[in-house]
Amino acid sequence: MKRFLIALFALLLASPAFAGTAPSYNPPFGMWRIPLSQAGVLPYNLDGIAFDPDKGDTPATVIAALNQARAAKMHVFMSLVNGKQIGNWGSGYDVWCPGNQCMNLQPYVADGTLLGLHIVEFGGGRVELPGAPTIQDIQHIGQVVKSHWPYLPVAVDTAHPCSMVGANWHGAVDIVLITFYTGKRGDHAGGDTLMDQSAQCAKRAGLRYTMGPNPFGGSQLGFLPHGVENFTHYTEHALLYPDAMGVIVWRWWPAGTNTVTNGRQTVPDFWWNQINPGIDGALTELQGCAAKRTPAACPHA
Repeated sequence: MKRFLIALFALLLASPAFAGTAPSYNPPFGMWRIPLSQAGVLPYNLDGIAFDPDKGDTPATVIAALNQARAAKMHVFMSLVNGKQIGNWGSGYDVWCPGNQCMNLQPYVADGTLLGLHIVEFGGGRVELPGAPTIQDIQHIGQVVKSHWPYLPVAVDTAHPCSMVGANWHGAVDIVLITFYTGKRGDHAGGDTLMDQSAQCAKRAGLRYTMGPNPFGGSQLGFLPHGVENFTHYTEHALLYPDAMGVIVWRWWPAGTNTVTNGRQTVPDFWWNQINPGIDGALTELQGCAAKRTPAACPHA
Protein backbone atom coordinates (compact mmCIF):
# COMPACT_ATOMS: atom_id res chain seq x y z
CA MET A 1 0.00 0.00 0.00
CA LYS A 2 2.81 2.36 0.91
CA ARG A 3 4.54 1.72 -2.43
CA PHE A 4 1.25 2.35 -4.24
CA LEU A 5 0.78 5.71 -2.51
CA ILE A 6 4.33 6.75 -3.28
CA ALA A 7 3.84 5.84 -6.95
CA LEU A 8 0.51 7.68 -7.07
CA PHE A 9 2.06 10.79 -5.50
CA ALA A 10 4.88 10.72 -8.06
CA LEU A 11 2.34 10.45 -10.86
CA LEU A 12 0.39 13.42 -9.55
CA LEU A 13 3.53 15.53 -9.32
CA ALA A 14 4.25 14.76 -12.95
CA SER A 15 0.74 15.69 -14.09
CA PRO A 16 -0.07 19.13 -15.62
CA ALA A 17 -1.83 20.19 -12.41
CA PHE A 18 1.44 19.93 -10.50
CA ALA A 19 4.05 20.71 -13.15
CA GLY A 20 3.99 23.15 -16.03
CA THR A 21 0.98 25.11 -14.78
CA ALA A 22 1.21 28.85 -14.14
CA PRO A 23 -0.07 30.51 -10.95
CA SER A 24 -3.64 31.78 -11.21
CA TYR A 25 -3.03 35.49 -10.63
CA ASN A 26 -6.15 37.47 -11.47
CA PRO A 27 -5.61 39.89 -13.18
CA PRO A 28 -2.55 38.19 -14.66
CA PHE A 29 1.01 39.19 -13.80
CA GLY A 30 4.15 38.47 -15.78
CA MET A 31 6.93 39.65 -18.05
CA TRP A 32 7.54 40.14 -21.75
CA ARG A 33 9.49 37.47 -23.60
CA ILE A 34 9.37 34.65 -21.07
CA PRO A 35 10.27 31.57 -23.16
CA LEU A 36 7.28 29.27 -23.32
CA SER A 37 9.61 26.51 -22.20
CA GLN A 38 9.50 28.32 -18.86
CA ALA A 39 5.69 28.60 -18.77
CA GLY A 40 4.50 27.00 -15.58
CA VAL A 41 8.08 26.92 -14.29
CA LEU A 42 8.56 30.62 -13.57
CA PRO A 43 5.94 32.04 -11.16
CA TYR A 44 4.09 34.19 -13.71
CA ASN A 45 0.95 33.77 -15.81
CA LEU A 46 1.28 36.63 -18.32
CA ASP A 47 3.72 36.70 -21.22
CA GLY A 48 4.52 38.67 -24.35
CA ILE A 49 5.55 36.41 -27.24
CA ALA A 50 6.78 37.32 -30.72
CA PHE A 51 6.93 35.60 -34.10
CA ASP A 52 8.98 36.59 -37.14
CA PRO A 53 8.55 34.95 -40.56
CA ASP A 54 12.12 35.99 -41.42
CA LYS A 55 13.27 33.68 -38.63
CA GLY A 56 11.26 30.74 -39.90
CA ASP A 57 8.05 31.22 -37.92
CA THR A 58 4.86 30.06 -39.64
CA PRO A 59 1.15 29.88 -38.74
CA ALA A 60 1.83 26.37 -37.43
CA THR A 61 4.53 27.80 -35.13
CA VAL A 62 2.05 30.31 -33.74
CA ILE A 63 -0.70 27.75 -33.13
CA ALA A 64 1.74 25.37 -31.45
CA ALA A 65 2.91 28.15 -29.13
CA LEU A 66 -0.65 29.14 -28.26
CA ASN A 67 -1.47 25.53 -27.46
CA GLN A 68 1.57 25.42 -25.21
CA ALA A 69 0.50 28.61 -23.45
CA ARG A 70 -3.04 27.28 -23.04
CA ALA A 71 -1.78 24.01 -21.53
CA ALA A 72 0.29 25.99 -19.01
CA LYS A 73 -2.69 28.28 -18.25
CA MET A 74 -0.72 31.31 -19.43
CA HIS A 75 -2.22 34.50 -20.85
CA VAL A 76 -0.28 36.12 -23.68
CA PHE A 77 0.01 39.20 -25.81
CA MET A 78 1.43 38.33 -29.20
CA SER A 79 3.44 40.17 -31.87
CA LEU A 80 3.57 38.87 -35.43
CA VAL A 81 5.90 41.27 -37.24
CA ASN A 82 8.64 43.76 -36.42
CA GLY A 83 7.01 46.92 -35.07
CA LYS A 84 9.46 49.15 -36.99
CA GLN A 85 8.39 47.90 -40.43
CA ILE A 86 5.65 50.50 -40.75
CA GLY A 87 5.66 50.55 -44.54
CA ASN A 88 5.21 46.79 -44.81
CA TRP A 89 2.24 46.16 -42.56
CA GLY A 90 -0.28 44.95 -45.13
CA SER A 91 1.99 42.37 -46.73
CA GLY A 92 3.50 41.58 -43.32
CA TYR A 93 0.19 40.26 -42.04
CA ASP A 94 -0.58 38.48 -45.31
CA VAL A 95 2.24 36.08 -44.45
CA TRP A 96 0.03 34.71 -41.66
CA CYS A 97 -2.89 34.16 -44.04
CA PRO A 98 -1.59 31.81 -46.78
CA GLY A 99 -4.08 31.39 -49.57
CA ASN A 100 -6.23 34.06 -47.89
CA GLN A 101 -6.89 31.59 -45.08
CA CYS A 102 -5.85 33.29 -41.84
CA MET A 103 -4.92 31.09 -38.92
CA ASN A 104 -7.85 30.69 -36.55
CA LEU A 105 -7.04 32.57 -33.34
CA GLN A 106 -10.62 32.85 -32.11
CA PRO A 107 -10.56 29.84 -29.72
CA TYR A 108 -7.55 31.29 -27.93
CA VAL A 109 -9.19 34.70 -27.61
CA ALA A 110 -12.41 33.10 -26.38
CA ASP A 111 -10.74 31.15 -23.57
CA GLY A 112 -8.48 34.02 -22.47
CA THR A 113 -5.18 32.52 -23.61
CA LEU A 114 -4.63 35.25 -26.23
CA LEU A 115 -5.37 38.68 -24.76
CA GLY A 116 -4.44 40.66 -27.82
CA LEU A 117 -2.10 41.31 -30.74
CA HIS A 118 0.58 43.89 -29.99
CA ILE A 119 1.24 45.83 -33.18
CA VAL A 120 3.61 48.71 -32.44
CA GLU A 121 5.02 51.20 -29.94
CA PHE A 122 3.50 54.69 -30.02
CA GLY A 123 6.12 57.29 -29.14
CA GLY A 124 3.66 60.09 -28.46
CA GLY A 125 5.40 62.37 -30.94
CA ARG A 126 8.82 62.19 -29.22
CA VAL A 127 11.60 63.59 -31.37
CA GLU A 128 13.99 60.80 -30.34
CA LEU A 129 11.91 58.30 -32.28
CA PRO A 130 12.37 59.45 -35.89
CA GLY A 131 10.16 57.55 -38.26
CA ALA A 132 7.98 56.26 -35.45
CA PRO A 133 4.35 55.53 -36.34
CA THR A 134 1.86 58.37 -36.19
CA ILE A 135 -1.69 58.05 -34.92
CA GLN A 136 -2.81 57.65 -38.54
CA ASP A 137 -0.26 54.88 -39.10
CA ILE A 138 -1.48 53.02 -36.02
CA GLN A 139 -5.12 53.39 -37.01
CA HIS A 140 -4.29 51.93 -40.44
CA ILE A 141 -2.28 49.04 -38.98
CA GLY A 142 -5.09 48.20 -36.55
CA GLN A 143 -7.63 48.24 -39.35
CA VAL A 144 -5.47 45.85 -41.39
CA VAL A 145 -5.33 43.47 -38.43
CA LYS A 146 -9.10 43.71 -37.93
CA SER A 147 -9.66 42.93 -41.62
CA HIS A 148 -7.88 39.60 -41.05
CA TRP A 149 -9.11 38.81 -37.52
CA PRO A 150 -12.19 40.93 -36.68
CA TYR A 151 -12.49 39.30 -33.24
CA LEU A 152 -8.86 39.91 -32.21
CA PRO A 153 -8.15 42.72 -29.70
CA VAL A 154 -5.36 45.01 -30.93
CA ALA A 155 -2.82 46.49 -28.50
CA VAL A 156 -0.32 49.36 -28.68
CA ASP A 157 2.39 50.02 -26.12
CA THR A 158 3.35 53.53 -25.06
CA ALA A 159 4.79 55.57 -22.23
CA HIS A 160 2.53 58.43 -23.36
CA PRO A 161 -1.10 57.25 -23.20
CA CYS A 162 -2.39 60.79 -22.75
CA SER A 163 -1.22 61.48 -26.34
CA MET A 164 -3.81 58.92 -27.47
CA VAL A 165 -6.76 60.85 -26.04
CA GLY A 166 -8.98 62.46 -28.67
CA ALA A 167 -8.16 60.08 -31.53
CA ASN A 168 -10.75 57.67 -32.91
CA TRP A 169 -9.54 54.17 -32.07
CA HIS A 170 -12.81 52.39 -32.84
CA GLY A 171 -12.21 49.45 -35.18
CA ALA A 172 -8.44 49.81 -34.90
CA VAL A 173 -7.07 49.62 -31.33
CA ASP A 174 -8.63 48.16 -28.18
CA ILE A 175 -5.85 48.06 -25.57
CA VAL A 176 -2.99 50.30 -24.50
CA LEU A 177 -0.03 48.64 -22.79
CA ILE A 178 1.20 51.45 -20.55
CA THR A 179 4.97 51.59 -20.02
CA PHE A 180 6.23 53.22 -16.82
CA TYR A 181 9.98 53.75 -16.36
CA THR A 182 10.49 53.00 -12.69
CA GLY A 183 14.14 54.05 -12.53
CA LYS A 184 13.30 57.66 -13.41
CA ARG A 185 10.81 58.20 -10.57
CA GLY A 186 12.42 58.47 -7.15
CA ASP A 187 9.56 60.73 -6.01
CA HIS A 188 6.99 58.04 -5.35
CA ALA A 189 4.10 60.40 -4.69
CA GLY A 190 4.73 62.23 -7.96
CA GLY A 191 5.26 58.96 -9.81
CA ASP A 192 2.02 57.53 -8.43
CA THR A 193 0.17 60.60 -9.68
CA LEU A 194 1.71 60.20 -13.13
CA MET A 195 0.79 56.50 -13.22
CA ASP A 196 -2.76 57.34 -12.14
CA GLN A 197 -3.00 59.96 -14.89
CA SER A 198 -1.82 57.39 -17.44
CA ALA A 199 -4.58 54.99 -16.42
CA GLN A 200 -7.17 57.75 -16.59
CA CYS A 201 -5.97 58.78 -20.05
CA ALA A 202 -6.30 55.19 -21.30
CA LYS A 203 -9.91 55.17 -20.15
CA ARG A 204 -10.58 58.60 -21.65
CA ALA A 205 -9.25 57.24 -24.95
CA GLY A 206 -11.82 54.44 -24.69
CA LEU A 207 -9.15 51.76 -24.30
CA ARG A 208 -8.57 48.92 -21.89
CA TYR A 209 -5.10 48.95 -20.39
CA THR A 210 -2.31 47.03 -18.72
CA MET A 211 0.42 48.48 -16.53
CA GLY A 212 4.02 47.87 -17.59
CA PRO A 213 6.77 48.70 -15.10
CA ASN A 214 10.11 48.99 -16.92
CA PRO A 215 13.22 49.05 -14.71
CA PHE A 216 15.52 49.00 -17.77
CA GLY A 217 14.32 52.30 -19.24
CA GLY A 218 16.83 55.10 -18.91
CA SER A 219 19.84 52.82 -19.20
CA GLN A 220 21.56 52.62 -15.80
CA LEU A 221 18.82 54.30 -13.75
CA GLY A 222 17.40 50.97 -12.62
CA PHE A 223 20.73 50.16 -11.00
CA LEU A 224 21.02 53.27 -8.84
CA PRO A 225 20.84 52.74 -5.05
CA HIS A 226 17.03 52.96 -5.08
CA GLY A 227 16.45 51.04 -8.33
CA VAL A 228 15.04 47.92 -6.69
CA GLU A 229 13.02 50.00 -4.23
CA ASN A 230 11.48 52.07 -7.05
CA PHE A 231 10.69 49.01 -9.13
CA THR A 232 9.05 47.25 -6.18
CA HIS A 233 6.97 50.29 -5.25
CA TYR A 234 5.62 51.00 -8.73
CA THR A 235 4.95 47.37 -9.55
CA GLU A 236 2.96 46.93 -6.33
CA HIS A 237 1.14 50.19 -7.03
CA ALA A 238 0.28 48.85 -10.50
CA LEU A 239 -0.89 45.50 -9.11
CA LEU A 240 -3.48 47.29 -6.98
CA TYR A 241 -5.27 48.93 -9.94
CA PRO A 242 -8.75 47.34 -9.86
CA ASP A 243 -9.56 47.78 -13.56
CA ALA A 244 -6.21 46.98 -15.22
CA MET A 245 -6.19 43.92 -17.49
CA GLY A 246 -2.90 42.88 -15.97
CA VAL A 247 0.65 43.92 -15.11
CA ILE A 248 3.42 42.95 -17.53
CA VAL A 249 7.01 43.93 -16.79
CA TRP A 250 9.58 44.78 -19.47
CA ARG A 251 11.27 42.29 -19.70
CA TRP A 252 12.51 38.81 -18.74
CA TRP A 253 16.13 37.73 -19.03
CA PRO A 254 17.63 34.71 -17.32
CA ALA A 255 19.15 35.55 -13.96
CA GLY A 256 22.89 35.03 -14.06
CA THR A 257 23.37 36.82 -17.39
CA ASN A 258 26.01 39.51 -16.87
CA THR A 259 24.69 41.93 -19.47
CA VAL A 260 21.51 42.29 -21.50
CA THR A 261 20.31 44.73 -24.15
CA ASN A 262 17.09 46.71 -24.14
CA GLY A 263 17.38 47.25 -27.88
CA ARG A 264 19.43 50.43 -27.70
CA GLN A 265 21.80 50.02 -24.77
CA THR A 266 23.66 47.18 -23.14
CA VAL A 267 23.21 47.16 -19.37
CA PRO A 268 23.81 44.83 -16.41
CA ASP A 269 21.09 42.25 -15.82
CA PHE A 270 18.61 43.83 -13.41
CA TRP A 271 17.28 40.40 -12.38
CA TRP A 272 20.56 38.94 -11.15
CA ASN A 273 20.79 39.34 -7.39
CA GLN A 274 24.57 39.18 -7.57
CA ILE A 275 24.57 42.37 -9.65
CA ASN A 276 21.48 44.02 -8.15
CA PRO A 277 21.27 42.92 -4.48
CA GLY A 278 17.74 42.67 -3.15
CA ILE A 279 15.97 41.86 -6.42
CA ASP A 280 15.36 38.21 -5.45
CA GLY A 281 13.46 39.27 -2.33
CA ALA A 282 11.60 41.96 -4.27
CA LEU A 283 10.36 39.46 -6.87
CA THR A 284 9.18 37.10 -4.14
CA GLU A 285 7.27 39.94 -2.51
CA LEU A 286 5.72 40.93 -5.84
CA GLN A 287 4.48 37.40 -6.42
CA GLY A 288 2.72 37.52 -3.03
CA CYS A 289 1.28 40.92 -3.89
CA ALA A 290 -0.01 39.60 -7.24
CA ALA A 291 -1.62 36.60 -5.53
CA LYS A 292 -3.52 38.54 -2.87
CA ARG A 293 -3.87 42.14 -4.17
CA THR A 294 -4.23 43.62 -0.69
CA PRO A 295 -2.32 46.48 0.98
CA ALA A 296 -0.95 44.02 3.54
CA ALA A 297 0.47 41.81 0.78
CA CYS A 298 1.82 44.83 -1.11
CA PRO A 299 3.64 46.72 1.70
CA HIS A 300 5.69 48.95 -0.61
CA ALA A 301 2.82 50.14 -2.81
